[in-house]
Amino acid sequence: MTIELPTRNATDGGNGTDDTARTTSAILTGPRPPGGDETDASPYDLGDPDLSNFAAARRRGASTATGLANTLRPADKPLLNDRDLPGPLSLNSLAGYGTLRRLDNVSGYRAAHADTLYGRSTILTGMVPRNATVCATTAAWLWLGGTFPGTVDVISRSHYRASVHERSIRVFNRKSPPEHLIRVGDTRVTTPVRTVCDLALLPETQDGNESIGRMIAELMAEYQVTPADCLDILNLNPFWPRASTARAMFEGMNEP
Repeated sequence: MTIELPTRNATDGGNGTDDTARTTSAILTGPRPPGGDETDASPYDLGDPDLSNFAAARRRGASTATGLANTLRPADKPLLNDRDLPGPLSLNSLAGYGTLRRLDNVSGYRAAHADTLYGRSTILTGMVPRNATVCATTAAWLWLGGTFPGTVDVISRSHYRASVHERSIRVFNRKSPPEHLIRVGDTRVTTPVRTVCDLALLPETQDGNESIGRMIAELMAEYQVTPADCLDILNLNPFWPRASTARAMFEGMNEP
């Protein structure tokens, strides 16, 4: 798999680091907010909308990001089905207007929620099994947005036969130390660095070489993930399936 990283435009006088990147770095590497649940598997917490709106600011401008609190009113349901709507054709109408993004024939999620990092976490809260950690393609969707993936990918010791909105739950049982995990709202998810590694470990025939490569490139560019970051994780876990293939890919990125 060949990954071409998109270039970023410098907005701070030419040093290649913009305000969004600095904000992202500070949030992901800063100390744990006081009063957090010490029993959580994650050393971080992005549950406060004031901290987690940087993804919205990146795409729509900082001024619109302040509307996050209004978008996520408690009465709002991020996931809707035909029973929540006045008629059987309402789902089609809302999807046609772009207000709703369909998951299957009877349900969908609000487009406004999908436009923010915190909003996407509320969508996943209603889909992901309890105590499971979102990973791989589903984690990439949370960090980047876009089209919802065809599976719900989680790290768990359990196996799930039931599907969720016509999507199977794909389970990975890989070692996940606390520094690889983070909490966004009520959703526990792998960090961008760990998500990149998990994507690189996927069989290319399973999810498509092109789409996985694109997600890896976008995550690395957006969250300043370096090949060395991924190699550090892979070198500590040499027996993960396809670890040698993923290691070769990241080593190739370091070559001139």
